[in-house]
This record gives sequence, C-alpha cells and structure tokens, in this order.
Amino acid sequence: LIAIAVLLLAFSCSRTIDHQLDTIEQEISSDPYAAYEQLSYIPQEQLRPSSRKARYALLMSLAMDKSYIDVTDDSLALIAVRYFDRHGTKRDKMLSLYSLGRVQRNAGNNTGAIISFLQAKEMAVKMEDLHYVGLCCWNIAGLYGQCNDEWSELKYYKESRDAYNNNSEINYAVYSQLS
Repeated sequence: LIAIAVLLLAFSCSRTIDHQLDTIEQEISSDPYAAYEQLSYIPQEQLRPSSRKARYALLMSLAMDKSYIDVTDDSLALIAVRYFDRHGTKRDKMLSLYSLGRVQRNAGNNTGAIISFLQAKEMAVKMEDLHYVGLCCWNIAGLYGQCNDEWSELKYYKESRDAYNNNSEINYAVYSQLS
C-alpha cells in the first residue's frame, strides 16, 4: 500500500509540474518576469525525465531573455539544444537555438551566436515563423555591426524588416529599419 501511495504521489506531482510548465509557457510573452519567478520556484529534483528538464531549460532561457536578464553561461540553453536536437517539435528546436544565440551574444561569442541564429533562422523559415525570422536576422545584423561588416549588417536588417512587414508587425519593422 505504501508503494502504491508513493507512486500515486509521484504521478500527481509530475502532472502538477507539467501543468505549471504549460501555464508558464502561455505567460512568457505577456509577463516574462512572472514566468521567470514561477520557474525559479520549481524544485530541480522534480525536473525528471529529461524531456521535462529540457522544457524547463528552454522556458527559463526564454523567460530570462525576455526579462532582460543577460545570461552569459550557456549551460541551461545547451540542455534544451541537446535534447531538442533529437526530440520534441521543430519549434522547440528553433527556440532552443535562438536562446543559445542570445546567451552566446551576451557572452561575446559572436561567431557562435551567428551560427546559432542562422540555424534558428533556417528552421523559422521552414516553419514560416516570420516573427522569429525577423528576430534572428535582427540579432545577426547587430553582430555583424559589431564586427564593422556594414554590408552584412544592412543585408540582415533588411531581411529582418521584410520578415516583420510580411508578418504585419509594423513596430518591429520600423525598429529594424532604424537600427
């Protein structure tokens, strides 16, 4: 009876964590800092199996980035990248590569960041996710600007602007134009 009770409790806890992650994922865009705080309270020992740990790592990476918490340690983003390289959805893989690019950019690893953003952009193009095509191109343009490669910088800002225009995101398009 004790073993059954323990199993039921473990199953109940895992469903609760999955439900929490679902709720947090929906909240990240509207209130990323609240999502970040909620993720911070999830006990690490409840992040099993590896699929849940990878999802947590991806959501935490996105929440920190959207909350302007500049992370330079890529260990969290790499958990998501390694898992979603072989499992999960194409969107998860694209988002994990984008998150890794953001961390690499924060850490000054411009070459690594450009590679991650190019990989994420390629996946976003295949998925027809113009918002992330724009974000990836905008980040790539900024990195080329830091390297004084004005031709590549302008090329990617134009690509960013075009993606946002085609997605009817005028404010983003204007921002890309002004960058």
